[in-house]
Amino acid sequence: MILTLLVKVSKLCNLRCTYCYETAELANKARMSLDEIERMFLHVREYLSSWGNRHQHRLDLYWHGGEPFVQPISYWKDIIRLERKVFGARFLRNSIRNDVQSNLTRLTKEHLPLLRRYFSLGFSYDVINDMRVNVGGESTAKIVQDKVEWLLSEGIPIGGIAVVSKCNVGQPRAVADYFIQRGLSFRALNVNEGHQIPQVRAAAVSYDSYLSFLKELYHYPEVRTALENGIRVSPLFQAQLQLDFLSKDDRLKISNRVCAEREWLLAVNTNGDVYPVGDCYDPEFRYGNLFTQTLDELLRSRARKERIKRSKERFKSICHQCFLFRRACDGIFVSHATPEEIRDYDSKKECYQSWLAKMMTEKAS
Repeated sequence: MILTLLVKVSKLCNLRCTYCYETAELANKARMSLDEIERMFLHVREYLSSWGNRHQHRLDLYWHGGEPFVQPISYWKDIIRLERKVFGARFLRNSIRNDVQSNLTRLTKEHLPLLRRYFSLGFSYDVINDMRVNVGGESTAKIVQDKVEWLLSEGIPIGGIAVVSKCNVGQPRAVADYFIQRGLSFRALNVNEGHQIPQVRAAAVSYDSYLSFLKELYHYPEVRTALENGIRVSPLFQAQLQLDFLSKDDRLKISNRVCAEREWLLAVNTNGDVYPVGDCYDPEFRYGNLFTQTLDELLRSRARKERIKRSKERFKSICHQCFLFRRACDGIFVSHATPEEIRDYDSKKECYQSWLAKMMTEKAS
């Protein structure tokens, strides 16, 4: 079993990116205390142990913000110390994955020992974009470029997220070239034009434009070569995995019920409140609080039952005719989608992963 938590350790950030959905909280200095993190770990350990030998399971922790590295290095060392204390050195070494998503601007050489030993590093860089700015409104592009080259020279593995917005939607090849030329995997993540925050909507492109961006990526020879050479260009990479899985004899063949009950990952807010990832901060789908409640309690909550019921309804309207569903896909892209994404999927009667897989199948034939 793999348990995945996206942990919003703090919302504090040194940047003010135009399309950030956390803008209202970016000056908030509140962070998870070490006592709260320890209680979270204890509840996770209890849950994993209830499934048998916890050393047979894996815990993936995605540390988010804000900018996680505005917190001092000592804080992150203490988190590792707590992991060792609660889970044991063996579990920490073999079964815990710590990923940090950073804007890179606060990284120093003092971070390198932590990155080499304990943390995988993801970074956000859109290649063509004037919206990733500091508090004074100045572009951070040159700083990020320099940090990337420095990290590569130090042998630190990194992977990127490129947000697809009005700035770069017309230049997918330029976006891909930046990452591929450095041997870096990356994900093209769209800004949804139906988002409730006006400044996010202002940066967004239409769903059709995002799909066109992905289509051009797939037809770009350098991207195809990169995929063949093990560079993960997402979400193309995931669609190809699904197609490969579909061609095998051991197809998923799982029920609607199991699909609906699966949790892609649980989002843990700074105050410990837990949500399905597509419904962050929506009180209707707040499962409970991981600082004060066990994971079993959260997963038996009324809110989760409502989420599962809604997922089954989504499957009926979006997934029921999909050639991947229950055979190579467990429906997570629909089950855990945001309300804005669901509106787009409803308009097409399929999610972007299904659309991609069909496009790739047609290309292959």
